[in-house]
Amino acid sequence: MLRATGCQCALTEFNTSAIIATLGGLGVFCCTCRSSSLAGCFFQNVPPSRNDMIEELRIGLVGCGNMGGGLVAGILDRGNATPAQFTVVDVREAALDPLARLGVRTSQQTRDAVADQDIVILGVKPQSAPEVLALVGRLLQPSQVLVSIMAGVSTARIEKAVGSP
Repeated sequence: MLRATGCQCALTEFNTSAIIATLGGLGVFCCTCRSSSLAGCFFQNVPPSRNDMIEELRIGLVGCGNMGGGLVAGILDRGNATPAQFTVVDVREAALDPLARLGVRTSQQTRDAVADQDIVILGVKPQSAPEVLALVGRLLQPSQVLVSIMAGVSTARIEKAVGSP
């Protein structure tokens, strides 16, 4: 089982019962130890013996705005993942075009970024959160990691909508 290696507790397992992260007023953090280095746990601080696991991760992104699109582009630019590992969805086809040109799978259907993914990243605007969270909550499996980069949407609100870990 893949474990986060960058957080202070170093015991956080990659599953929804252990992790929900949020980026907003609180920043990105590990829900187990409240470390602010969880983002690094995913891709930057993985020991060489775990690189093969990173290469196998399937990552879905719901919302391809400035933050979501920038996150995926940055991960790809650093070589931490390949375009084939990502499925990115957005209601705006134009927002998907830059990532599609990089070889990322794109869709306008939220379920495509949740079904069969190891990590699901939520990057929608706060006003879209209730509808997206309701759908993601129905689709999310216990083995999946849920990460939020939604500004202004608390972890408590996410837990209430998708189910508490």
